[in-house]
Order: sequence, then C-alpha cells, then structure tokens
Amino acid sequence: MRVLPFILLSILLLPPVGAAPYSGLDLAFMTARIPANTDAAPRTVQMRLGVPLKDWGVSLEGRFGAGLGGDTVTRTDGTRWTLFLPYHFGAYVVGELPVADAAVLRSVVGYTRVLIEEDVGGTISERSEDGLSFGLGGEWIIGRRGSFMVEYARLLDNDRIGLYALQLGWKFPF
Repeated sequence: MRVLPFILLSILLLPPVGAAPYSGLDLAFMTARIPANTDAAPRTVQMRLGVPLKDWGVSLEGRFGAGLGGDTVTRTDGTRWTLFLPYHFGAYVVGELPVADAAVLRSVVGYTRVLIEEDVGGTISERSEDGLSFGLGGEWIIGRRGSFMVEYARLLDNDRIGLYALQLGWKFPF
C-alpha cells in the first residue's frame, strides 16, 4: 500500500487535456463507532486535490487529513478511552451530477487509510486501519472563486472501528 500515494500524486500531476485541477480544504466532524457507552467524536481538517474527467462525469481525488482533537469516552467495561486520529488519507472516484446551474450532487467511492491513536486506561497504542469508503454530498458553486461542499461519508467500518464523517469545505479551482 506504500505505492498508493505515488500513484495518486502522478494522477494529479498529469491531468488529462482540458481538465482543470482543484484543491479543497475541509473540516471533518467524525463519529467513531467503538465498543463504548457512547460514540467518540474526534475532529480533523482535510486537504483534497482533484482532477475532473468531464467526459465521464467523474473526478479523481486524493485527500489527506490531520487530527485537530480527540475524544474521551467510557468503554463498556468502565475504562476511559481516548481516541485521536493523527492522520488519514485516501484515493477516491467522485461522481458528479449537475442538478441546477450552481448545484452538483456528488457520490464518492474509494479507499481510506487511518492512523488511530488510543489511550485505554493509561496504555497508549497506535494502529492503522484501512478499507472501502463511500459517501454522498452536494456542491454549491459560488462563482469562479470556488464552491462550498458538504459530504457525509463512511470512511471505514470493520470489526474494530467504524468511522463516519460529516465534512464541510471549500473547493478552489486552479
């Protein structure tokens, strides 16, 4: 999986003829489904780089996020559990369906890798989790300066953790 960032970077640096690459900055409000009395709610900031493939109605996107804050919850056995996401990254195909002159529905499918840092009862550990991601969202084009984006995505869901995100951001065309 160490090859993924290099593939993604090469796709973004060599856009197809006529494509206008974009970048974006998002604030992500996460919900982490973990074995606890309540879900944890870590926060991240995320940068995105993308290349639209207008003929196909999709974009290729790479995203990198960094943790802003963790969350502490009580596990089902009574132990305090602090969850922090130092970083996450992924590669995605984004389907785009214009619904009005300035509005686009977006669907996202791809791969996400997350570094998880946990403090369970004073024992700190790190682990990486990865898997299939998908989501839905909308984009409101403000003008040549960019567009406002909202997206809800399931970033990760396996036996150990489920990670879901509501992302609010701004997309900047190059």
